[in-house]
Amino acid sequence: MAADPLRWFEREPWWDTQTRAPIGVDVVNVKVWRVQVRINTASPLRTMEIRRRPHSPSWVLTRINDAV
Repeated sequence: MAADPLRWFEREPWWDTQTRAPIGVDVVNVKVWRVQVRINTASPLRTMEIRRRPHSPSWVLTRINDAV
């Protein structure tokens, strides 16, 4: 890692994927991490965003950009 990771929560647009939000389940708040990495000192710095899937222990890589 080239910098300290950033973490925040975003609102998940559940209405785009479901007709109703399940009762008692938190589908709205989604944890997001932004990390900056490079393979070695000569490689370019990349910024990646990963997001936690609702109702799942798995994560999804949602964005890769040049360093911001």
